[in-house]
Amino acid sequence: MTNKTKIIILVSILVIVLALVLCYIFIINSNSPIEFTSEKWNEHIYQRERMIDSLNSNYNLISMNYEQIVELLGTNGIDERSGKNEIIYYTGKAEYFRKVKINQSFFSITFDNDGNCLGISINTIH
Repeated sequence: MTNKTKIIILVSILVIVLALVLCYIFIINSNSPIEFTSEKWNEHIYQRERMIDSLNSNYNLISMNYEQIVELLGTNGIDERSGKNEIIYYTGKAEYFRKVKINQSFFSITFDNDGNCLGISINTIH
Protein backbone atom coordinates (compact mmCIF):
# COMPACT_ATOMS: atom_id res chain seq x y z
CA MET A 1 0.00 0.00 0.00
CA THR A 2 1.44 3.35 -1.01
CA ASN A 3 1.65 6.40 1.19
CA LYS A 4 -0.91 8.18 -1.01
CA THR A 5 -3.42 5.34 -0.49
CA LYS A 6 -2.82 5.37 3.28
CA ILE A 7 -3.45 9.14 3.39
CA ILE A 8 -6.67 8.79 1.38
CA ILE A 9 -7.93 6.06 3.71
CA LEU A 10 -7.00 8.05 6.82
CA VAL A 11 -8.70 11.21 5.51
CA SER A 12 -11.80 9.20 4.56
CA ILE A 13 -12.02 7.71 8.05
CA LEU A 14 -11.62 11.15 9.64
CA VAL A 15 -14.37 12.62 7.43
CA ILE A 16 -16.73 9.76 8.34
CA VAL A 17 -16.00 10.12 12.07
CA LEU A 18 -16.51 13.90 11.88
CA ALA A 19 -19.83 13.42 10.06
CA LEU A 20 -21.01 10.95 12.70
CA VAL A 21 -20.03 13.29 15.53
CA LEU A 22 -21.88 16.19 13.91
CA CYS A 23 -24.99 14.05 13.40
CA TYR A 24 -24.87 12.98 17.04
CA ILE A 25 -24.56 16.59 18.22
CA PHE A 26 -27.45 17.65 16.00
CA ILE A 27 -29.70 14.88 17.32
CA ILE A 28 -28.85 15.63 20.95
CA ASN A 29 -29.41 19.39 20.52
CA SER A 30 -32.66 18.96 18.61
CA ASN A 31 -34.25 17.17 21.58
CA SER A 32 -32.59 18.88 24.53
CA PRO A 33 -34.66 21.08 26.85
CA ILE A 34 -34.69 24.84 26.33
CA GLU A 35 -34.85 27.31 29.21
CA PHE A 36 -38.23 29.10 29.13
CA THR A 37 -38.47 32.84 28.63
CA SER A 38 -41.48 34.75 27.36
CA GLU A 39 -39.40 36.00 24.44
CA LYS A 40 -38.30 32.50 23.39
CA TRP A 41 -41.86 31.20 23.80
CA ASN A 42 -43.20 33.82 21.40
CA GLU A 43 -40.32 33.76 18.92
CA HIS A 44 -39.79 30.00 18.65
CA ILE A 45 -43.25 28.43 18.45
CA TYR A 46 -41.94 25.15 17.08
CA GLN A 47 -39.60 24.70 20.05
CA ARG A 48 -42.19 25.28 22.77
CA GLU A 49 -42.53 21.62 23.60
CA ARG A 50 -38.89 21.67 24.70
CA MET A 51 -39.60 24.66 27.02
CA ILE A 52 -42.58 23.24 28.89
CA ASP A 53 -40.56 21.50 31.64
CA SER A 54 -38.71 24.75 32.34
CA LEU A 55 -41.98 26.71 32.27
CA ASN A 56 -43.60 24.33 34.78
CA SER A 57 -40.51 24.33 37.01
CA ASN A 58 -40.29 28.12 37.19
CA TYR A 59 -43.96 29.18 37.17
CA ASN A 60 -46.94 27.82 39.05
CA LEU A 61 -49.51 28.29 36.30
CA ILE A 62 -52.29 26.76 38.42
CA SER A 63 -52.03 29.71 40.82
CA MET A 64 -52.35 32.23 37.97
CA ASN A 65 -55.38 33.69 36.23
CA TYR A 66 -56.16 34.15 32.53
CA GLU A 67 -54.64 37.65 32.28
CA GLN A 68 -51.42 36.66 34.09
CA ILE A 69 -50.92 33.65 31.83
CA VAL A 70 -51.54 35.67 28.66
CA GLU A 71 -49.09 38.28 29.95
CA LEU A 72 -46.49 35.55 30.55
CA LEU A 73 -47.04 33.50 27.39
CA GLY A 74 -48.37 36.12 25.00
CA THR A 75 -50.84 35.60 22.18
CA ASN A 76 -48.52 34.42 19.42
CA GLY A 77 -49.29 30.89 18.25
CA ILE A 78 -52.66 30.50 19.93
CA ASP A 79 -54.96 28.03 18.22
CA GLU A 80 -58.19 29.41 16.79
CA ARG A 81 -60.22 27.08 19.04
CA SER A 82 -59.08 29.01 22.12
CA GLY A 83 -61.63 30.94 24.08
CA LYS A 84 -62.53 32.35 27.49
CA ASN A 85 -62.25 28.97 29.26
CA GLU A 86 -59.26 27.54 27.41
CA ILE A 87 -56.09 28.78 25.73
CA ILE A 88 -54.48 26.37 23.31
CA TYR A 89 -50.88 27.08 22.28
CA TYR A 90 -49.13 25.35 19.39
CA THR A 91 -46.02 23.63 20.75
CA GLY A 92 -44.40 21.96 17.81
CA LYS A 93 -44.34 21.41 14.12
CA ALA A 94 -47.11 19.31 12.67
CA GLU A 95 -46.05 16.00 11.23
CA TYR A 96 -47.31 15.17 7.77
CA PHE A 97 -47.66 11.98 5.77
CA ARG A 98 -48.31 12.49 2.08
CA LYS A 99 -49.53 16.07 2.68
CA VAL A 100 -51.99 14.96 5.37
CA LYS A 101 -51.41 16.27 8.92
CA ILE A 102 -51.06 13.27 11.22
CA ASN A 103 -49.77 14.78 14.49
CA GLN A 104 -49.92 18.24 16.05
CA SER A 105 -48.91 19.07 19.64
CA PHE A 106 -50.74 21.61 21.79
CA PHE A 107 -50.28 23.05 25.29
CA SER A 108 -53.74 23.58 26.72
CA ILE A 109 -54.63 25.71 29.75
CA THR A 110 -58.18 25.59 31.10
CA PHE A 111 -59.92 28.23 33.23
CA ASP A 112 -63.03 28.49 35.35
CA ASN A 113 -65.69 31.14 34.71
CA ASP A 114 -63.76 33.62 36.91
CA GLY A 115 -60.59 33.21 34.83
CA ASN A 116 -58.65 31.12 37.37
CA CYS A 117 -56.47 28.36 35.98
CA LEU A 118 -57.95 24.89 36.50
CA GLY A 119 -55.30 22.81 34.79
CA ILE A 120 -52.75 22.37 32.07
CA SER A 121 -52.14 19.56 29.62
CA ILE A 122 -50.13 18.64 26.57
CA ASN A 123 -52.16 17.05 23.83
CA THR A 124 -51.31 15.56 20.49
CA ILE A 125 -54.00 15.46 17.86
CA HIS A 126 -53.61 12.52 15.51
